[in-house]
Amino acid sequence: MEKKLRIGLIGIGGMGSHHLFTSHAENPRVQIVALCDLIEERCTNAIKRLGIDGISVYTDFREMIDKEDLDAVDIHHRRIRNGARTSCILREARRGKR
Repeated sequence: MEKKLRIGLIGIGGMGSHHLFTSHAENPRVQIVALCDLIEERCTNAIKRLGIDGISVYTDFREMIDKEDLDAVDIHHRRIRNGARTSCILREARRGKR
């Protein structure tokens, strides 16, 4: 059995929610590990809608990246612009991810 890609999503409103439900949740090669949004309720509501147990919830992307063993981070948050996106990538890279 092929190993699933463990992903975390940042930003669960708008496009983030769209990607979560249409791309990631329906992909048999993906395991949704963590959701992050400044509004925690967006994450908890999305998890209820998905009906999947074991998904962690965060309101700080740095904490999510530091605590979770992720293969990929999908960023969909309007406040995370180029500099912060770079910060996400570098933080994950420092943990030995590519």
